Amino acid sequence: MIYDIDGILNPASTVAALHARGDHAVCYIEVGSAGNYYTAADEGIATSYYAQLQAAGVLGSKMSGYPESYLDIRSAATVSIIESMIAQQCKAKGFDAVETDIDESYGDSTGFPSPRPSRSTT
Repeated sequence: MIYDIDGILNPASTVAALHARGDHAVCYIEVGSAGNYYTAADEGIATSYYAQLQAAGVLGSKMSGYPESYLDIRSAATVSIIESMIAQQCKAKGFDAVETDIDESYGDSTGFPSPRPSRSTT
C-alpha cells in the first residue's frame, strides 16, 4: 500500500511503522501557498515555516475558500524555506516520496505578476 500523509503532522515513527508493514509513505507538503496551521512545536523548529515566509514578505493574495495565502515562488527566500521544510519534514523522517500541492496556480490571482511572458501584438 501507498499512504499519502501530512508531512508535518506525521512523525518519523509513523513512517517507520508503515515501512515495517511493507508499505510506502508519501509526504504531502504545500509549496505554492501557506497557512498558519502548525505551531513551531508541531514542526519541530524554532520558528514556524509560516512565520518564516511571512517575515520574508513572500505571502500574496488569500486563496478563495481557504485560510491560506499564495507564495511568491519567484523568490529565493520562498524556495529556500520550502526546501528546508521538505528536508526537515519529508527526508529526515524517511518518507519515500514527496507530493507537492498548490503548485499549479499559474491561472489564479496570486497577488504577484504573472510568470507567463506577455503576448506580442506584432
